[in-house]
Amino acid sequence: MGGAGVNESRQRCVILGGGGHGRMVLDCLIAGGEVEVAGFLDPDGNRGSDGFHGLEVLGSDELLPELRDRGIVGFAVGLGAVSADGRRRDLFDRACWEGMAPVTVRHPSALLAPSSSIGVGCQLMPRAVVNSGARLGVHVLVNTAAIVEHDCRVADHAHVASGAVLGGGVQIGDGALVGAGAFLFYRQAKGNTIAGLDLSPNTQGLSLAMPPADFGSSPAFFLARQ
Repeated sequence: MGGAGVNESRQRCVILGGGGHGRMVLDCLIAGGEVEVAGFLDPDGNRGSDGFHGLEVLGSDELLPELRDRGIVGFAVGLGAVSADGRRRDLFDRACWEGMAPVTVRHPSALLAPSSSIGVGCQLMPRAVVNSGARLGVHVLVNTAAIVEHDCRVADHAHVASGAVLGGGVQIGDGALVGAGAFLFYRQAKGNTIAGLDLSPNTQGLSLAMPPADFGSSPAFFLARQ
């Protein structure tokens, strides 16, 4: 089986998710040149990425044990939609349970300060910025052109969506989502969701709530899960 950027000396990996974010992850991995991507797995049978960079959707995540036994031991989660954040964690945990190793995704245009740190499986998409002293947990997604300023703390599985800005020292809780275009100054609790300029249909299951007194965000709204 072939793969994008084939090189037997590099780790082989698979992307979990065959949609748009999965294709973005593939582009970042090809640009980074550090791993060989064998293809996509998609739990919903989404075959929209068939043929992208010559790769195929190989099947569902049920293939993880077989791929591991064939030496494809790395993985990157390719889900990025607002509605997919819980599933991102589930796929990550499932792949780790199967003995796979999370791959760090970093586009060459992403800026990572030498004094910052990121956990395993983090994804820094094009033009993402992680500034001095910032700390990202496991499997944090910093999407396109998002900015994590100095001394921020972003917990495991959080998603800082495209164009969002975390001001200096902001703390983001485990599994939280900061939506596209949000600009945050204060700590957000575990599992909170912050919507940016637009509330897309993908925010089903969320309800608009009044901001807490210490909420500092413009333009953004606090959302609570129903």
